[in-house]
Amino acid sequence: MRAASDEKPQQQSSRWERISTNPLTAVVVGFFLTWALGTLLTDHWKERDARYQRALDKQRETEESELKALDQLSGMIYDRITSADLLESALQGRWPLRELMARKAYYDSTYVRWNRQLQVTSFMVRTLDNVWSYSPLESDIQYRLAPRFKEVDRDLTEVYAHRLVGYDLNPQVDSTLLTQAKTQINSLLDCAYEITQRLWLRTRRPSGPDSTYKAAVSNSDSKLDERCPKRFVPFSVGF
Repeated sequence: MRAASDEKPQQQSSRWERISTNPLTAVVVGFFLTWALGTLLTDHWKERDARYQRALDKQRETEESELKALDQLSGMIYDRITSADLLESALQGRWPLRELMARKAYYDSTYVRWNRQLQVTSFMVRTLDNVWSYSPLESDIQYRLAPRFKEVDRDLTEVYAHRLVGYDLNPQVDSTLLTQAKTQINSLLDCAYEITQRLWLRTRRPSGPDSTYKAAVSNSDSKLDERCPKRFVPFSVGF
């Protein structure tokens, strides 16, 4: 009985020994290990590629949103400047009243568009910059663009009102007002360029530290202060 019991473990040991020394065993085990390891590595690389692609997609969406905001804001700014310049040149050239009224209608339409879309655009820029309150862009609009737009609007509107009454009314006053308006229009062009340049730089900001980008932003800020200094005047919605 005991002999039979001792013989059974020996048989099992002998069987495992035959299996472990069989050359095919190493091949089969190696195959399964290679398959398992390959599967794990493949899943790992797929997940890493998927994360990288998601990051690229998010970055692309952010850049597209930033460019859309930049396009919308720059369009609004330059529309107002262009319409003001067209009206000023018509008033300066003493164009017929009918053509003056057409220029004034275009000028008024850009004014309305500006006030209708400005806040929405400002909120869009806040979102892109992760700013949840008053942003640097809004400060630029309030203290750089708004005072100049108000002065241009005041001067052009006054001269236009004079022309509605008669061409020979206050010619010297009109000439002075138009000269002031033209000066402010040129100043607005400087402001518009520097503000949109700084916004464009934001769309190009790198993911990590970059001394070249930092220098470009610093240079842009300096030029903005130089060519378009802030004017601290009371703020109103219509400007």
